[in-house]
Amino acid sequence: MVLLPRYAQLNRAHHASRLAMRTRVGLFICMVIIMRKRFFPVKPAKTYEEQLAILRDRGLIIPNESEALDFLKTINYYRLSGYRLTLRVPNSEQFEEGTTFDHLRGLYEFDRRLRSLLIAVLESVEVAFRTRVAYELAHKYGPIGYKNASHFSDTNYHHEFLTDLNSAINRGSEVFIRHHETKYGGQLPIWVAVELASFGAVSKLFRIMSSQDQRNVASYYNKVHPPLLITWVHTAVYLRNICAHYGRLYNRHLKVTPRLLKRWRGIFPPNSLFAGILVIRELCPSESQWFRFIDDMGALVREYDAYVDLVTMGFPAVWRHLLKAGKVPKTLA
Repeated sequence: MVLLPRYAQLNRAHHASRLAMRTRVGLFICMVIIMRKRFFPVKPAKTYEEQLAILRDRGLIIPNESEALDFLKTINYYRLSGYRLTLRVPNSEQFEEGTTFDHLRGLYEFDRRLRSLLIAVLESVEVAFRTRVAYELAHKYGPIGYKNASHFSDTNYHHEFLTDLNSAINRGSEVFIRHHETKYGGQLPIWVAVELASFGAVSKLFRIMSSQDQRNVASYYNKVHPPLLITWVHTAVYLRNICAHYGRLYNRHLKVTPRLLKRWRGIFPPNSLFAGILVIRELCPSESQWFRFIDDMGALVREYDAYVDLVTMGFPAVWRHLLKAGKVPKTLA
């Protein structure tokens, strides 16, 4: 035990006292702010008829009230309200003059079908990424080597991965989990673990793999630099979760933004939906599937051309060229 000089002991006690005082003062200030904060009362529920009346009062033209009511009975008014954003007068709740209910419904239907197109591609992206991460770790460190924190760059992230994995195992009822419990004492090889972990968890696991291991996985993606690939996969996880929970894609600014290749910069906003879709192109393991997506996307845009504004999603004029080739032809640059 090391004995401190008397003055050092007094100095330490003084600092501890000041820290305790600052903590108490800070807590008191926070409580005062919370107590003074004014909260608005929650709005009362509206009937379908009242919801329709609100839309009409805000300038929306409703040619067929019966059809509009049927639509509101299947689509939550709050969910639908997100599609009003591009149809309103700036800084107002009023719709732009001439806006019809068909326009509002058209945006919703376009978005719903776009999600369906995108989730099919995202499925292939996710399954391929899981496979490639598992393959690299299994052949480098063995079936159970992923449990060794020394093979990764961040022990906290590694611990979180194993914790999330154990939670998934405890929740799971799949036959293969019981099989590994009875035959292998519950030891799951990495190729099983990645199927139980969430896409986001596998993405985090890749983030803490060694630089060489990351480069080996990146070799499947035109040897893109791992720091870029990390943001691309993170973006794919983000978009997958939006689609899986039927969230809005139209006019959405991405909260998770991918790092862009140099040749893409300045052509479209990095936080736009188009940026996310272009990144999916780079991750898609099937060229034929991707070209089908482009064809289906083009057909969808043509069908809803009267309602959809591609600019709100960050689509540049050369969007087809970018989605097909990943770059703009020199003749158009």
